[in-house]
Amino acid sequence: MAVTARVLAAKLTANYGAAEKAVKDSGMQHLRRALLGSRQTWLAEAPAFAADHARAHSDSIRERGPARLSAGLSRVQGPSDGAAAGAREPGALSRKAVEPADVSEAVLDAVRRFPGLTCEGVAQAIGMSTAQAKPHLAALTESGQLRKVGRTRGTRYHPG
Repeated sequence: MAVTARVLAAKLTANYGAAEKAVKDSGMQHLRRALLGSRQTWLAEAPAFAADHARAHSDSIRERGPARLSAGLSRVQGPSDGAAAGAREPGALSRKAVEPADVSEAVLDAVRRFPGLTCEGVAQAIGMSTAQAKPHLAALTESGQLRKVGRTRGTRYHPG
């Protein structure tokens, strides 16, 4: 099961080399064809797989509701959480493969459901880093789809 998880994580980032290494490290070369198939096909399927994964993550956020999301937003990821936490965060794995429109839509959805989120709250709600969420927040604010209230760390985002 661990090798399958590593292969799927590699597929989210479209990293075929990491998937090959996962199969090789597991010592289960007989699963290579079943898990990887041809390199071209695998790499062609990776962006769609990552986009589907991001949509499913966004749907799960919508289903949780405000109480569960607020509890999750209060937890700040510390340095001890490291790579293991990144492996559990779908958004963290799919950063390269997710289309900007999908991320912007997820940002809009999070702010519509929970007006007044900070940049950190939005980033955590959609499962990515604040550095990656900031350009989307800026673009959506500039286009008028979001409204910014406050400055610096006190900035809150509301639907436009």
